[in-house]
Amino acid sequence: MIFTFILLFISILFGQYISSSFLRKKDYKQIDILSIILISIIFIILGYLTYHPMENFIFWDPQHETYERVLK
Repeated sequence: MIFTFILLFISILFGQYISSSFLRKKDYKQIDILSIILISIIFIILGYLTYHPMENFIFWDPQHETYERVLK
């Protein structure tokens, strides 16, 4: 549990550092375009991983003992 809090704290610090460097720039058009591209990429990756999960412990379904998505 302590590892989770440390990871959360590190990710918040990293996100704040990155966002502060973006906010110092005067031209926000590039940031808008970059955010739209990144959100689209994340959406596509999450959609792909929903139907084609990797064989990793994160995607393991112990109830059905499979990595695949179970449709009822």
